[in-house]
Amino acid sequence: METIKSPRILVSVKSWRNPVLGADDAWHYKLKVSNHNFLANSSDLRPYLFLALVPPDITDYSEASHACLLLRQAVYWLSFEDTEPVHSAPENEKVVLVPRLHLLTADTLRALVVGDEAAAKVSA
Repeated sequence: METIKSPRILVSVKSWRNPVLGADDAWHYKLKVSNHNFLANSSDLRPYLFLALVPPDITDYSEASHACLLLRQAVYWLSFEDTEPVHSAPENEKVVLVPRLHLLTADTLRALVVGDEAAAKVSA
């Protein structure tokens, strides 16, 4: 018999090379409608998009060993908890705004898991 522990969240991780920060201090990421709707339709768990900004050269992105995983670029989060599905072809794209204040850290991840999104934001 499998035991399900809580709290739990649903996460979709996407990577983005050469991101550009908008004048509104948010990342304007083009997400496929099918992926957007998957997160928007997830009612059992709190759904999040984790957006990993990656450099053009993959060798500059990370370093892994048995002791650690070091990512050299930032990861940001966006909640889809109260997001409505998009009525468009699944292969189309929907631009989502991922605020720069939604930086993923150990503390902000812990806050997201327990459902405290207000504590999951960093200062500018």
